Amino acid sequence: MAENSYTVLIPCKNGEKTIQQTLQSIFSQTVPPKKIIVVDDASIDSTPSILKKYRGVLAIRLEHNLPRDWARVPKLVNLMLQHVPERTGFIMISGDDCLYPRDYVELLLNEFDKDPQLLIASGSHMEQKIVQGASPHGAGRMFRYSFLRRVLPFPESIGWESWVLFKALWLGGKAERLSNVSYKHLKPYSSSSVWTFGQSMYELGYPLWFVLGRFLKNILFEPNKLQQFTMLGGYVEYWLERRRRLDIADFVSMYQNHRIRRLISKLP
Repeated sequence: MAENSYTVLIPCKNGEKTIQQTLQSIFSQTVPPKKIIVVDDASIDSTPSILKKYRGVLAIRLEHNLPRDWARVPKLVNLMLQHVPERTGFIMISGDDCLYPRDYVELLLNEFDKDPQLLIASGSHMEQKIVQGASPHGAGRMFRYSFLRRVLPFPESIGWESWVLFKALWLGGKAERLSNVSYKHLKPYSSSSVWTFGQSMYELGYPLWFVLGRFLKNILFEPNKLQQFTMLGGYVEYWLERRRRLDIADFVSMYQNHRIRRLISKLP
């Protein structure tokens, strides 16, 4: 049935060390995907030859000399979405370096079945502290396709992953990370990717005072201090340049202000 059918989208660049493990873990799911689509973003390693081994994968090869750019990822996702079969119920976006337990998708679909308001969900990284109800991770994230069709295309911006979360909230839906579902990343976050988190907060409309407060809290309670400075640096860079913000920025600013006021009202 279309309701629980899903298509997997995988942006990939130089994934020869991990893409096979990712694909095998998806093919091994207790609920198999309707289709797997991979965009090979001009890989210069053996990724193209690896993808040719998989008959059940639609591999789209791009040729260019552009350097790695995180803002290109939503462009790749938008390209893959053009090849999603009709009557697909859900879209799952995966990194090219993720390992999923066999029941990963089944558990996510069960949560969607329980709650019609749930529009986006992911499991939790095995490497991170598990927090029920926190924002879904980027990889391993599943969407109701009926919701996605209302908001597509993704903006070709650093903040695209969080943009779609706030779109779900704006429409009155839910976006959650589930504590009873987990998966593993094979590659660690790089300092450049953490820098882009800060840039995306600016594009999304996070108020400066909110970002500074979050920075101070994390400096006090999080073990990786350098990561917090890196994230703040990304935000300040875009703030000084007065970069253009996304169309959801006013809602995000209002949403974060409301969160803080609600927190303050609960103080003794």
